[in-house]
Amino acid sequence: MENRGLLEESFLVDSKTTYYYFKKLNKTLSLIVAIFPILKGAIEFKFTSMAIYILCALILYLPYWLEKKWEIIVLEECKFVTIIHIALHTVLGKTFHFYQTFPIFDSILHILGGGWLFILITPFVLSIEMEFTSLPQHQINIKSSIISFALVNLVGVFWEIFEFVSDLIFANTPGYYLSQEGSLFDTMTDIIENNIGLLLYCFIFWKLISFQDKRGRNILNIFRKILPYNHKLN
Repeated sequence: MENRGLLEESFLVDSKTTYYYFKKLNKTLSLIVAIFPILKGAIEFKFTSMAIYILCALILYLPYWLEKKWEIIVLEECKFVTIIHIALHTVLGKTFHFYQTFPIFDSILHILGGGWLFILITPFVLSIEMEFTSLPQHQINIKSSIISFALVNLVGVFWEIFEFVSDLIFANTPGYYLSQEGSLFDTMTDIIENNIGLLLYCFIFWKLISFQDKRGRNILNIFRKILPYNHKLN
């Protein structure tokens, strides 16, 4: 059952009209970012690249599946940040070879990736904490940030393990570029960069909530609505 009408605003958007066009923009960009790399990959016919493009396309459409299947709302800002991050990786990084042309590009993606994961995870953690704990709101905010910090780093560690295993399996595959280049330095800098992005986005996230509060908008009410049990309560 699709959850239309359950939410007509988002983190930064409180106008229903603007929210409607924001959703349309995200759907259009998702389609473009999902299809373009797959079409180019099909022409080049590189197995590892195609596998990555298909996986990224599934990630782009995962929020829509969660909304349709489980009535879990993914904020439009989270979708937009996901689209941008996937586009940087697949379109610029892989399709147009930015990873090889600009060595700093990988570091930029890891910094943005840590922030991206924080933005994805924190709304769900906040929703759960506000529903099932009786702590004051400021303590919930701190606790949610700490939990999100831990989860982002957990995902980062598993990603480094994935890169390590991929390098072992596909090292001699034509068109495959080593992710870690056999270097502990690369692994550690990736994790550090993830945390730089995480802390930066955490600071921006709470500053934006403070800004919305000063406008007289209780933005935390939106986080209460993103999980199904809260749909039925509102």
